[in-house]
Amino acid sequence: MEIEIPNVDLPTVETGIPLLPDGLYDVKVESASVEPSKDGSSQILKLKYSLEQNATSVGGNEVNPGFPVFDRVSLKVTEKYNPARRLAGIMDCFIGQRSPKLNPEELIGKSGSIRLRIRRDEQYGDSNEVKAYEPKK
Repeated sequence: MEIEIPNVDLPTVETGIPLLPDGLYDVKVESASVEPSKDGSSQILKLKYSLEQNATSVGGNEVNPGFPVFDRVSLKVTEKYNPARRLAGIMDCFIGQRSPKLNPEELIGKSGSIRLRIRRDEQYGDSNEVKAYEPKK
């Protein structure tokens, strides 16, 4: 038995996780923890945010407050990367001050704004990535 799908442009229907357009979004930190990296050579700060506003996905669908956004910050210093800048941005955004040490639990329940961009990836598909942190205005 065939089913006729009425008035739907199938290539534009979102079937996965909604992709948010590049922009600034108000969020609340739902969880924050430091965990070992997959290879065990360093640590990762894992953050889960929830949207505090309505948004529209790139596919035109409504995304409700509470939608989760994930962020992973490598804590490993390399020749080309130092996490201090990102950590300072996180502290400025969610705590309002910088400290030489960060307790991830201090972030939980705090609100701020994150700047998202679309990360293009042929292997895994497009996704959102956090590019900056800004105190909520």
